[in-house]
Amino acid sequence: MSEKRVYARKTIRGTGSIADARGESWEPVTIFDLSQGGVGFHTKSSLTVGQARMLRFSIPIEPPLEVSTTIRIVYCTPHPHLGGYRVGGEFKKLDQEKLDAIIMLVNHH
Repeated sequence: MSEKRVYARKTIRGTGSIADARGESWEPVTIFDLSQGGVGFHTKSSLTVGQARMLRFSIPIEPPLEVSTTIRIVYCTPHPHLGGYRVGGEFKKLDQEKLDAIIMLVNHH
């Protein structure tokens, strides 16, 4: 992975789901990390870099905060240990409440 990280990341382990840009054909994903700029996750299917996708997941705070957002795929590489793919997504649409919760999680935990 040669992408440059702009924001600090928080390693988490969570579940979510991803679909095409229209919100159809949802598939499960495992969330690996979060930043205010994007999300890293594992999926069984290869995703096309540059493509827009819908993503749903929970921010692990109390109480958990549900997120449904649009991301742009910035990388997709085979995962060496789990099979499937390690994917990085850049948030394209994320409301301020969710952004503030991610910033708090990353900076204060």
